[in-house]
Amino acid sequence: SKAGVEGLLRGLAKETAGTGVTTAVIAPANIDTDIMGGRLEGERREQFVARTPVGRLGTTEELGELVAYLVGAHGGFTTGATYNLNGGLRVG
Repeated sequence: SKAGVEGLLRGLAKETAGTGVTTAVIAPANIDTDIMGGRLEGERREQFVARTPVGRLGTTEELGELVAYLVGAHGGFTTGATYNLNGGLRVG
């Protein structure tokens, strides 16, 4: 499904180019959120942190900053990109 979403993104980016509309996909992983509802505690949390190359979970603040950049004035030249916000989890 990720490939399908990215294909749709590229198509939309081409279709909306030059209109002021930009497109992006944010693909987060290992983000410490309230939605996890305590499921990432203790040993399970340690496992997630250990397999994340930066050695920690991402924060909702980091996710929010990325969104703010993309929708803000400085994100106007950025379109058709996928942002893997995952601490290096999907590198390589």
